[in-house]
Amino acid sequence: MGQSQIVDGVRVIWCVLLAAITLSAGMPAVAHPPGPSRHRHLADREPNQTLNPEEEAYVHTPAGFQQAGEPRIVDSKDVAKATLRVKVVDADSGELTAARVNIVGPQGNFYEPLENGLAAWSRQHTAANETHGPSRYYGWYFYTLGQFAAQVPVGDIRIEVWKGYECQPVRRIVNVSAGESRDLTITMERTVPMNAYGYYAGDTHIHLNRTNSYDDERALDLMAAEDIEYGFILCMNEPSHYSGLMPRQIWPQDMGFGKSSVQTRGRYGIASGQEYRARTYGHICLLMHERLVLEGLTINPNEWPVFGQIGEQTRQLGGFSFHAHGGYSHEIYADYVQQLTDGVELLQMAHYRGIGLTGWYRVLNVGYRFPAVAGSDFPYCRCLG
Repeated sequence: MGQSQIVDGVRVIWCVLLAAITLSAGMPAVAHPPGPSRHRHLADREPNQTLNPEEEAYVHTPAGFQQAGEPRIVDSKDVAKATLRVKVVDADSGELTAARVNIVGPQGNFYEPLENGLAAWSRQHTAANETHGPSRYYGWYFYTLGQFAAQVPVGDIRIEVWKGYECQPVRRIVNVSAGESRDLTITMERTVPMNAYGYYAGDTHIHLNRTNSYDDERALDLMAAEDIEYGFILCMNEPSHYSGLMPRQIWPQDMGFGKSSVQTRGRYGIASGQEYRARTYGHICLLMHERLVLEGLTINPNEWPVFGQIGEQTRQLGGFSFHAHGGYSHEIYADYVQQLTDGVELLQMAHYRGIGLTGWYRVLNVGYRFPAVAGSDFPYCRCLG
């Protein structure tokens, strides 16, 4: 993957939503408790983002169990334990491949490896940052580079493995006894090779630090685990004020900006961008521009400038601008008619927000070409991608 490919990637209306629907039945059929009625939102209703215990329990209840599981650690002094040594491999290459994993014990609780370089992004470490996202089963997952060892209780242990939207999810159950050490290999098969049809998975709204090469490697690891080929990593400002200096940004991007920030590894690539935020006008994601907008200036973003001017400057810097979180219903209408911004993050955190689906169709029916994307806002959501 080269720089030109990742630049082109921002122009793609990704097939993530279609693929998610296509593969929603990918797991073997197992009865699952019905979800709360609260998670069924209309296309034009703002989501209730307050923490809801019923919904959180639904997200953490594995199929076949009637109550939510909890993240647990097997006591090192417990004699009734076993060790699982797991490899996750790609069906085509036979090599280790990164993935998202749940280990479910006989009581429906979840277990993680004691040593894991990606532990900081497991659900139990990021869940405090979010109260919203797709209301479906995630469990207390962790990410792996493809090989791990975990201590588990005795009995039936379920290993669930996901890798993006194109690979067939895998569920394997093994029965382990006290003191046993079991080796297990799980093969991930790409059943929907969307690249062959000109589609590439992307996430235009991710918040991770990029301060050194270590950060870059971890970001690419997470992209690989969720099979996200184009990842745009964004800094952001506090909505109450703006300073056009990188040290003043949350989630700093110190590895360049725009084209100079592109890093690739195999089929996966990342680039740094910016989420410009205000309380008055909303949030807007700026991608592939050469440097921060309003560089060096300190302003109150709630008074001026409007997003149309931010979008215009972003274009002058070689980038694109997408209204975040559904467009916030007001500012977006003034901007798209002037064709100063490039699209809207319409489906965000699994909800049609801001102008809603109906508002977006009105834009199209007026005669404007206004693309929609669906960035995740990780880690402020339940899962990357």
